[in-house]
Amino acid sequence: EQLIAGALDFANDLQFEGRMKIQSGATGLVLDLECQQALGAALAPFSTKSNHFNVLKSKFTLYLLALICSAPTVELRKGACDYLCEMLQKGTQSYLAGAAFLKANCLQAFRRILTGPLDDLAAATSRMMIALSKSCYDVHVHMLDILE
Repeated sequence: EQLIAGALDFANDLQFEGRMKIQSGATGLVLDLECQQALGAALAPFSTKSNHFNVLKSKFTLYLLALICSAPTVELRKGACDYLCEMLQKGTQSYLAGAAFLKANCLQAFRRILTGPLDDLAAATSRMMIALSKSCYDVHVHMLDILE
């Protein structure tokens, strides 16, 4: 549990450093992206099959939301949408993910994605938002702002 939490913290740090590397032209970005993608792919099955994962569900949700909103590649963003959808639809206690979403500031990023030029990313984000809105009533109400 602590090991996975540490890995999520490390991956979040890599994401921040990755943005800095893009801006400065530093090396090592490919390794950062591969780490972020591998962590999401490795943890996604646990998020749906293990009741012990419920302790980490909010942290994993925040990690996936950060990827959706600001990952440097479209594939990483779409993958995060898919992992979050799977966790919400097949996992238990989805309200934990909904509570984590309420702490995040994602609505503006979602609006930009939905109205942007990338149809595949917009479709994946839309599916993820529908799954999130079903997690609890408070999330549904919170998302009403994006429907303006």
